[in-house]
Amino acid sequence: MASPGGEEVERAAKVPGRGLAAGREVLAVALGVVAYVVLVWMTRGELGMVWDEPPDIERQEAIAEWLGALIGPPADPAAAFGRERLERGWRFTREAPDEHPPLYALLSLATGTAAGGLVGPLRAHRLSTVLVLAVSAGALVRLVRTRWGTLPALSALGALLFNPRLFADAQLVTLDAVVGGFWFLAAVAFLRGCESGRAPWRFGVLAGLTVMSKATGALVFPALLLWTLAYRPKGAWRQFAWAAPIVPLVMLAIDPAWWPGPVGSVTRWAAALLHYQQKIPVYYLGRVYDAKTTFLPWHNPAVLCATMVPPGLLALAAVGLGAAGWRTFARDAPDPEAAPTPAFLPDRAVGGWAAIQFLTLMVLRMFPFMPGHDGLRQLIPAFFFFPVLAGFGARALIQASARSRSRTRSRAVRALVLACVASAGWETLRIHPYELEYYNVLIGGPRGAKAAGMETTYYWDVVNDEVLRWMNENLESGATVLISPPPDVRTFARLQRYGKLRRDLEFLNLDPPRAGEAIARIWGNRPCYMIFLMRQGLYLQARPENRRVIEQLAKAPARFELAPARAGGVRLLAIFDQQQLRAAFETRRTAPP
Repeated sequence: MASPGGEEVERAAKVPGRGLAAGREVLAVALGVVAYVVLVWMTRGELGMVWDEPPDIERQEAIAEWLGALIGPPADPAAAFGRERLERGWRFTREAPDEHPPLYALLSLATGTAAGGLVGPLRAHRLSTVLVLAVSAGALVRLVRTRWGTLPALSALGALLFNPRLFADAQLVTLDAVVGGFWFLAAVAFLRGCESGRAPWRFGVLAGLTVMSKATGALVFPALLLWTLAYRPKGAWRQFAWAAPIVPLVMLAIDPAWWPGPVGSVTRWAAALLHYQQKIPVYYLGRVYDAKTTFLPWHNPAVLCATMVPPGLLALAAVGLGAAGWRTFARDAPDPEAAPTPAFLPDRAVGGWAAIQFLTLMVLRMFPFMPGHDGLRQLIPAFFFFPVLAGFGARALIQASARSRSRTRSRAVRALVLACVASAGWETLRIHPYELEYYNVLIGGPRGAKAAGMETTYYWDVVNDEVLRWMNENLESGATVLISPPPDVRTFARLQRYGKLRRDLEFLNLDPPRAGEAIARIWGNRPCYMIFLMRQGLYLQARPENRRVIEQLAKAPARFELAPARAGGVRLLAIFDQQQLRAAFETRRTAPP
């Protein structure tokens, strides 16, 4: 269909692909995403090991040991399924710190085992999360392209890959990108099941995998239920009916520790989640919220989204969210090309599907019972649906420009859409490997965010090859290295095990009950250093007798400082030598009780 200006308006594909054609498209995009991530690693470096990765890898090693007992040699299935052996081998779905389900660990164990000899152990373990991102990207491109065309599909892909904090999480052995990817795949299966009426069981399988990625994944059910009630698509209740028996079976299959007593195991997990005691302080707008007596204000999710996502992507998604809302609530509003074929739901239904999935987690995070630490990490699953809104926004802008009867305006809008995506791509590549320290221009970048009272860093990802190289070359043999803020001794132990850090260095946490013993090392004869992470939420919560010293060190000159220009020149990490530590601690040489 040609516009009055003569330019042909890009149309969505008229026949929904199925079978091999759809699979080939998803596979091609997925392989391209994996190649892109590997290229970024090779040319721009990688994120340092974050503090969740060592315990996650330890759990994988426990699974591997259990599998060894099960299949041998020598095989001893009876011993493997003993309660004590199951508890030791499957450290999941129980009390903290083992409250998470095991799917992410199984995936990471698989890639770690398959590729460890080729790319190294840490990269190999991280490939599992990259693969989840890649498959999600393939499904995203297929979903958007067949409905709205190539440019919206490219916009959606850019909104997935060029969202710095999401891109960072998708390169780590962590849960949030995994649960986000499976939530997205389950929701796509549900949408396509409503459209095609085929394979109603598929949603149940993917929903079960979503829940077993992280407990947050259970939100896939109320989110899709709300969409079903709002838009009444055909086939929705049939898929829920199929999911009722399939989801528990998938969950049970994923966690052998549940097999001896499924009901009791699920009850134990639910009780552990309801009585979760681990509370991590957060520094937000110049104040520390301890999540025990003070809680993040309701506007925190919106502020994080507005300051931690590239503005170009925010603009596209805002247009998409507005278009979805307008076409849904203004029932007489035009819905141009509402369904490219009878096999697709109207655009307003698909836009509403993405908006409800995105907003479900964003709205729930406003309540104090939801965890809010670690920047955007707890919201990562929502940002797997954010790209659909960006693609929908691109589509709405293209349609509006086509109706203007101006070829110049149409070309300008397309150029604007490309500029929004390209600018986000540049920002993501420029700041790598410091994506978890990214703040956008709306708050003045990392420097403006620090001035506004936002947390500078949090995950120890900044201990990258540059920092490790300096430590290996400059720290004296046998030196003690104090860690502040604690705890993270397992990260450095794992780096030593992988050969990235000298084994003669001794790392000590500065947390009770042995904080006094660690601080006493400052005045000993053995060389002593402190590695200091600029995580305000933790170091501003130091014990009263140490707080003044810690706050002084946060601003004091250091032997080594990591303040990369690509992260706004903000100091992310410092290493203090013994003289600097003695000067800081001179006023309180006695250890805390």
